[in-house]
Amino acid sequence: MAKKRRKKKAKELTRKEIRLSKKAQRQRRMILVGAAIVTVVIVVLLIFGFYQEYIVKPREPVAMVGEVPIRTDAYQKIVRYYRSNLKNQLAMLQDQLARLDPNDESTQFMSQYYQQQVEQLQSQLEYQTLGEQVLDDLIDDELIRQEAARQGIEVTPEEVQLEIEIQFGYERNPPTPTPTPIITATLTITPTPTVEPMTQAKFQELYADTLKALGERAGFSEADFRHIFEAMLLREKLQETMGQEVPTTADQVHARQIQVETEEQAQAIMTLLEGSTDEESALNALRVLLAETEEGIKTEEEIKAEKDPQELFTQLAESDDSFAFLAQNFSKDTSNKDEGGDLGWFSKGMMVPEFEEAAFSTPPGEISEPVETQFGWHVIFVQETAEEPEPQVWASHILVETEEEAQAILTLLDEGTDEDAALSALDALIEAEVARARAKEEEAQEFLTQLQESDDRLALLAENFSEDWGSKDKGGDMDWFPRGEMTAEIEETAFSLAVGEMSEPITNTVGYHIIEVLGHEERELAPQILEQRKTQAFEDWLEEQRQSEAVKRYSFLDKVPPDIEPGR
Repeated sequence: MAKKRRKKKAKELTRKEIRLSKKAQRQRRMILVGAAIVTVVIVVLLIFGFYQEYIVKPREPVAMVGEVPIRTDAYQKIVRYYRSNLKNQLAMLQDQLARLDPNDESTQFMSQYYQQQVEQLQSQLEYQTLGEQVLDDLIDDELIRQEAARQGIEVTPEEVQLEIEIQFGYERNPPTPTPTPIITATLTITPTPTVEPMTQAKFQELYADTLKALGERAGFSEADFRHIFEAMLLREKLQETMGQEVPTTADQVHARQIQVETEEQAQAIMTLLEGSTDEESALNALRVLLAETEEGIKTEEEIKAEKDPQELFTQLAESDDSFAFLAQNFSKDTSNKDEGGDLGWFSKGMMVPEFEEAAFSTPPGEISEPVETQFGWHVIFVQETAEEPEPQVWASHILVETEEEAQAILTLLDEGTDEDAALSALDALIEAEVARARAKEEEAQEFLTQLQESDDRLALLAENFSEDWGSKDKGGDMDWFPRGEMTAEIEETAFSLAVGEMSEPITNTVGYHIIEVLGHEERELAPQILEQRKTQAFEDWLEEQRQSEAVKRYSFLDKVPPDIEPGR
């Protein structure tokens, strides 16, 4: 019978081995615990970062209006919305500008207008400007919302919907279109085509496209879009409510005036308004008013006494600069005649086209042929030209009224001209001045006759000499006005005069004024003035609220989102 095997006894660990084993176990546990702690910390940090970035930061206020915060996420949405709208407008303007021919004179005004609009939009798109504008508008909207709530003013979803439809050009119940007849020269009637009203289907298509575009470009939802219209309607309703508190009557005067540029002209008007003025004093006053320059109108005798042909010929012959001499004596451009007609340096686009073309095509040191512009006839002396940093010309000119005078100037500038020809040219220039003086004298005599026969001298003088374009065609009548509508000087004078009384000349930044009061009473405000006052009352209230302690602004520039459209 086989022997049973005996089990081997497990080897007992020594104390040292037991101690080392326990130490290794502790180290493994510590590593596992440490790894777990690190993992937990990392997860916590990730959760915290996510919470900060997507929960806390969007909720951070950029401003407080009372107890209501304007949150960062709402602010950023509106920034993107404004930016998208501004960029769309900018693209359309730039497209219109690109379609205009820069060399076509007939489109220069529109080109300048579009360019100004482009620059304005570009400035509105600047980082800080855009950020400030959006914050201001959001604060205004919240101020209006809170005040509207206090006054029980509401905007219903149906009102919002109707306003959106109006803005899109959709009319739920359009009138039946009626062709408009055009009567031609042969008296046949041709109806013009009528514009088809927008259908509901077309409106819904445009509305859906708009929401899609705003969602892509600004992260806007339909609720965000409708909120814009709700805020707009609340503003209108609140403004209308506040406008009902504006007084509809005010103390007003009915006045008329004559406005002129200088004190001398104002005194001339006063002389002509006096019924007892003698004829010579009246003619002298009219000469002041009819004068086209500060030099006034000279009589035939004064011109001939000042400008003797022989003396002028001698002075011209002795002059070191014959062009400057002739400009000083005969040019009608009072802005530079005393400087010998010197215009200084100018580049293209600074002068009228005809003048510019002649100046830039004349070689340096030479004199142009006479050139006509809207101002008269010019003889141009080109002194120097330059190409850097851009084409420029340094020139002088002599401005006269007729081509014959311009030709006489050229004759006098020609070194080969003999004395007889020069004297004939000087006679022609002097005679032209004398003829204009005679014409002005005749004009003064004719107007004096009208003035003597007129039963309303102020109206006649206002129509002919007043520089206030708003009233001159109405005989200087400024209609009824309350305080706050005119300059302080005019108001103070008008409200201090008795009805039928006329002021002495008064002055302000615009010029000199002679005022007559026709009426003074408490009366209803004119509709346009009342509307202006209602608008101003609302704006004053809004400005007061903006500056109140209820509005607190925080750092916002770091919250302005970068100019990157979502999904692009």
